[in-house]
Amino acid sequence: MNPESAQGHGARAPMLQAARGLKANLRDVATRPWRSLARMPKPEVQDPETAAAGHEGLLAIERSFQNAAKSSNLDLMEKLFEKKVNINAVNNHGLTVIHLAAWSGSFEIMLMLVKAGADQRAKNQEGMNALHLAAQNNNLHIVDYLIHDLHLHDLNQPNERGRKPFHLAAERGHVEMIEKLIFLNLHTSEKDKDGNTALHLAAMH
Repeated sequence: MNPESAQGHGARAPMLQAARGLKANLRDVATRPWRSLARMPKPEVQDPETAAAGHEGLLAIERSFQNAAKSSNLDLMEKLFEKKVNINAVNNHGLTVIHLAAWSGSFEIMLMLVKAGADQRAKNQEGMNALHLAAQNNNLHIVDYLIHDLHLHDLNQPNERGRKPFHLAAERGHVEMIEKLIFLNLHTSEKDKDGNTALHLAAMH
């Protein structure tokens, strides 16, 4: 049975309650569903702003384009776009400019890239796409745009660690994003490759 369908509509309420519970001190929430979960160190996550330093292999104009996206410099990006920059250029970490826009949360830049034909389904070396990165960094409007406006439901796939956007939002403790993904029916009870569900990852937060 598909674990997504097994939850059904009725599972949303307890998931929302669990999400709100992230705001509380886990030591004092004995009644929470994750009360018996083992406490483990939160894994370190390399964000795209750090990974974007791997510019070797990019042309100078492509490096400038990615740096402009990272700093949300729309004016510079428009000027570089007029010079026929490759908007799908990939750096050493497998990042394209659409990944950086999803992470930084610049809605205007995301609109420009989509209109210009950027690869909306591009993945980095860790199997992360724009939806993963937007969920991981709590960029609600980017997630709304990708799902509501572009209907890119196929982005809701596991990365190389077996984690979907819902796992990443839970791991970071982003309550609003967790609620958004539940509302969009992008929640999951599946386990990642380490055997962790979203609730496990939330408890580690």
